[in-house]
Amino acid sequence: EFAKKVKEALESEGHTVWMDVDHMQGDIIHVMGAVIKHCQAVIACISPSYHTIGSHSELELRAARTTRTPVFP
Repeated sequence: EFAKKVKEALESEGHTVWMDVDHMQGDIIHVMGAVIKHCQAVIACISPSYHTIGSHSELELRAARTTRTPVFP
């Protein structure tokens, strides 16, 4: 719920926002990497129960680090 509120607030200010639940079809690792490669920043809203070694959240953060995309926790 918190992440959705952040998304809505950013969109209301005119920002384009993508969440990893949007348009996730096919090779999701490729999709996440491509989106992160082209974004200006990543806002990480990750609960302890969701973030585990090898999880999608870890892969997203690794992609952001690799592309030097700023990450805001």
